[in-house]
Amino acid sequence: MRRIVVIAQLLLSTAVTAAAFAGTVVKEFSRSYDFNGSIVKVKTTNGTVLVQGTKQSRVTVEADIKVRSGSRAEARRCLENIQIVAEQVGDELSIGVEQPSRVGGFLNFLFGSRVDVTVDFSVKVPQLMSVEAAAVNGSVSVVGVHGSVKMSSTNGSLNAEQCRGPIRGGTTNGAVRVDLSELGVHEEVRLRTVNGSMVVVLPPDIGADLRLTTVNGRIRTAVPVEVEGEWSSGSLRGRLHGGGPSIDLETVNGNISLEKP
Repeated sequence: MRRIVVIAQLLLSTAVTAAAFAGTVVKEFSRSYDFNGSIVKVKTTNGTVLVQGTKQSRVTVEADIKVRSGSRAEARRCLENIQIVAEQVGDELSIGVEQPSRVGGFLNFLFGSRVDVTVDFSVKVPQLMSVEAAAVNGSVSVVGVHGSVKMSSTNGSLNAEQCRGPIRGGTTNGAVRVDLSELGVHEEVRLRTVNGSMVVVLPPDIGADLRLTTVNGRIRTAVPVEVEGEWSSGSLRGRLHGGGPSIDLETVNGNISLEKP
């Protein structure tokens, strides 16, 4: 009897979800902006962010907008009220999403009034720009940016490569992967995650001071490290090639790996 009840509950849950999202509509957004400032900020809720540094002089924003609701008509009505906004204040250009408040409550969900909105950003910026990218329920990736990089996510991974400036990043539930092969000589790296592993790719000649910490995980390194003090399974302090800028990595539940290119 218990098994039958559990199966019935699962079937009801599946049916309710299908009914709640019976209608789906999508829309693509693309626009370029003249911007002579120094910092580009991108933020989305329920979606991913990709920022790429290029040799172009303008900022190009592309977004894939997806709306799911109880009917296509309702989804279209919601989509009409969603706007991609770009606002310049001083030297900063902030890119984000404006959308109507969602209908809540279990009865609204049960009868198909729930609206689910996903916005995935792909943004191209001049290489020398600094970038701040944030997402909720989605990954954040920054590629080819030569200014400073700041990344954050809740329930999503972080990735950075071909970046030359200082890198900071933090996520709650997600892995972190950073390729420092093109990192500038004097730039620092500070990365955090709670539930996720971390992989950092290091160039062969980089000089850095290392501080690596994991609570429930192990530290592995494929590069030679001058260890300072005691090296435990979850903590490592040391230097690469005599030391240099700080590389600070910390996770609670996950491994930390230092790899060669």
